[in-house]
Amino acid sequence: MKIRYTSRFEDFIEFSVFHHTSPKKLRKLMLRQLMLVIVFSAAIIGTLYYISFMKNDYYYLKFGFLVIPMFMVSQYMAYKKYPKKIREEMPRYLKEADHRDFAGDHEIEILDDGILEKPSGEKTEWMNIREVTSTNRHTFIYISDTRAHVIPRERVKKKAYENFMKELEKRRTSCSAAGDR
Repeated sequence: MKIRYTSRFEDFIEFSVFHHTSPKKLRKLMLRQLMLVIVFSAAIIGTLYYISFMKNDYYYLKFGFLVIPMFMVSQYMAYKKYPKKIREEMPRYLKEADHRDFAGDHEIEILDDGILEKPSGEKTEWMNIREVTSTNRHTFIYISDTRAHVIPRERVKKKAYENFMKELEKRRTSCSAAGDR
């Protein structure tokens, strides 16, 4: 079974946004930012407490409790602007890097032992497909932690897409069941 579609650079950008803002990635990003806020806050409070203690004037400590919420708000705003920043920066990256093979006509064929993507000729065995995730506009077949075949759903016939996804899921399920034994 095969599915044919045409990819555009916009599909690659949407994959990048989806991948970098997925719940798993966001948890890591938020944890990293939370640790940064805690360390930064502790350093500010500690420094200002020391200055206040030395001068016997706790005016400086009040300043710390004002700066920390401002820092937290700025981190939250940066987190919210992250997808927009990816969309702005990705076209420049695509021009600089060699991604000619991404845009254009593609075909993914389901084989007995995996999937074959053309025109690259990249074959991925069933056990190496990490996950299959869909949005309203795209389906991402992850072939590594950071790479995926991007299928733009609006450029594929609905019936062909549904049949392809059923067969893909059936093969993945049977492969994972055989691997569990």
